[in-house]
Amino acid sequence: IPFRRLFGAVREACRGSSLECGSSVFNNTNNIMVSDAYYYDMLNAKIRDHPVDFWKPFLRTHYIYNLAPLLSHAFLQATMNMTNHMTGVTSLPPRWQKCVVATTHGLPSLSDLKFLENYFDARAYEEGWGLVSRIKQSFVDNMATVEWMD
Repeated sequence: IPFRRLFGAVREACRGSSLECGSSVFNNTNNIMVSDAYYYDMLNAKIRDHPVDFWKPFLRTHYIYNLAPLLSHAFLQATMNMTNHMTGVTSLPPRWQKCVVATTHGLPSLSDLKFLENYFDARAYEEGWGLVSRIKQSFVDNMATVEWMD
């Protein structure tokens, strides 16, 4: 999947609508999210089994779904209707709750650092950052040899 091209097209569409979206993807940093390896094993199997055109509607839907709270009321209402259909949720959360969730998603590192500060001693903290740094560097090094990604 050509992620940079995909997100670049989304960014241009946002700019055409006088919006700024996806800026964290485009700030020329190497963002790495570490998650469950089983999930990625299954995702890789599914990606191999289906052509790119199969994934385009899925990716477009999820991208818009995640941006809906930042878009017009019509997008937010359409998202609410889909959520209602899929999960049975019948109303939007209160504004204060949406603000807390948006802040948590927008500033995850701050809450993570507070957790580390409270529950990890200095040695564990350094070992953890060393591990993350090595994983990140390995990932970045591997990206240079992966031809199917932009």
